Amino acid sequence: DAAFCVEAIEHALNPEVAVAELCRVVRPGGRVLVIDKRLERQASSDCEPWERWFTRDEVKEWLAPFCESVETAEVSHGRGATGLFLA
Repeated sequence: DAAFCVEAIEHALNPEVAVAELCRVVRPGGRVLVIDKRLERQASSDCEPWERWFTRDEVKEWLAPFCESVETAEVSHGRGATGLFLA
C-alpha cells in the first residue's frame, strides 16, 4: 500500500533508480514518501563530500512517471533548521 524512504536516497549510487524501485513495489493507487535533504540548504549544514542533496524538481521528475500526482513540502528538522528536508 505504501513505501517510504527517509534520508537514504542521498546515499544511493543511482537515486533515480532507487526512487523507481520504491514506486515499483507499491500497489497501484498506493503512496510513496521520500524525505531527504534539499540542495538549497546544503551550504547551511556540515556534510560529507560524497552526500548528494536534491532539488525539488529532480525528485518530482523521478516520481512523475509512476505517480498520478506529486506533491512536495519543506520539512523542518529541529530548531533553526527550517526547510532542511524535502518531503
